[in-house]
Amino acid sequence: MAAGDTAIELLDESQLSGDNGEIHLFQWLSSTERQAKRASADQLKACQADLEELLVKVVTAPEPYPSPGRPIRRLVASCLKALYMRGETKSLFDTIQAFLKILSETKPPAKESSRIAAMYCIGELMGSFGSQVMSQMAEVSAITIKVYRSSSPVILRAYALYALAKALDKAKRAVTDSVAKDIIKHSKNALGDKALPVQRAACEVCTFSLTPMFRHPQLQ
Repeated sequence: MAAGDTAIELLDESQLSGDNGEIHLFQWLSSTERQAKRASADQLKACQADLEELLVKVVTAPEPYPSPGRPIRRLVASCLKALYMRGETKSLFDTIQAFLKILSETKPPAKESSRIAAMYCIGELMGSFGSQVMSQMAEVSAITIKVYRSSSPVILRAYALYALAKALDKAKRAVTDSVAKDIIKHSKNALGDKALPVQRAACEVCTFSLTPMFRHPQLQ
């Protein structure tokens, strides 16, 4: 395959303002995911910073970006995972931090669709690369538990617990005793939540929080 075949084009934001803006974004994300999986390390290095900025922007969704619904958020996460699997991971911390910031903003809060997309991406990134960003485990734990306990929509509360479960799978060694106590307490409470998706997500958290590698006094 020729080098030009795997060149990754950046998003033309002027195409997002029209009636077909969402379709254009979806097609660009699909193409970017494919090309990122084929590109060489040098090709990714040349455009990775710009791609990361654009992908985060898709989640924050300022005008004229469309709301990041399910297909969009899944593609954003897939693009980011492809970038970090084949490219450099030194900016992974900053990308996760950008998504955490979306979830912690209160004045004004981010769009609901952006909060859902940010939480989904955190879960996907921590589930794949959590062992490389263990220093973020405390903040990820705090924000996911806070969102689960909030009056947020069921989908966001469930995604929060799924993100926590995926983070525990890769980075549970970074969890302190006090944080572990909170995780176990709230995940057990979530098992009795009225929403079935939240209950299922809580089961995932309990599965990872009660494994042998997660030994803490309150488990004895």
